Amino acid sequence: MSLHKDLTKVLINLDEAKALELINEAYALYSVESVMFEVMMPAMVELGDLWHQGKINSTVEHFATGFIQGRLHALLGFSPNVRNAPAVILACAPNEQHQLALLMLAVCLRRNGYGVYFVGANTPILDLVEMSKKVNPVAVMISASTPTILESLSQFRDSLKDIKGYLVFGGRAFTQQPEQAKHLGGMYLGSSILEVVEHFDRLIQGGKAL
Repeated sequence: MSLHKDLTKVLINLDEAKALELINEAYALYSVESVMFEVMMPAMVELGDLWHQGKINSTVEHFATGFIQGRLHALLGFSPNVRNAPAVILACAPNEQHQLALLMLAVCLRRNGYGVYFVGANTPILDLVEMSKKVNPVAVMISASTPTILESLSQFRDSLKDIKGYLVFGGRAFTQQPEQAKHLGGMYLGSSILEVVEHFDRLIQGGKAL
């Protein structure tokens, strides 16, 4: 699928109208999941690489990120929560700002029939505990991308025990150190979003951790 290269180019050119046209074209041809994982995600990876190489500046990268986040939030809106569906809270760890992958996971979970509460970036753990008591979710999922953020998350190990429902950890930091999920009192369900969704379905349906 070459659409991601076209999307990368138009985002570099700050052409929002053309980018939206490309996304809509992709929706007409492929599933929502394919558009997310084979168009949006590769485009963002390429843009991130270009930024790290100094070939595009931060404003272009931020514009592109904002555009993709907007499309993902729109997808969440197109798939509203089903009344009495099993609830899942999704949040980034404290100081974690990267939320695109978590947004994609939120879209997939909602499309699979879960009641999704997407909290997003830089979520205080104590606030997350309080929210879990109000929502009474089947699970709370927390994302962390760097060892530094993972280390700071470990400072809240005792508070994490008060979260209601299964505690699921993900993100690049846990992919590199999956054992840390158990250390924090939770579980790690896989490195890819689709793998996480598949294992989570089995967990909820079977009532036991993998």
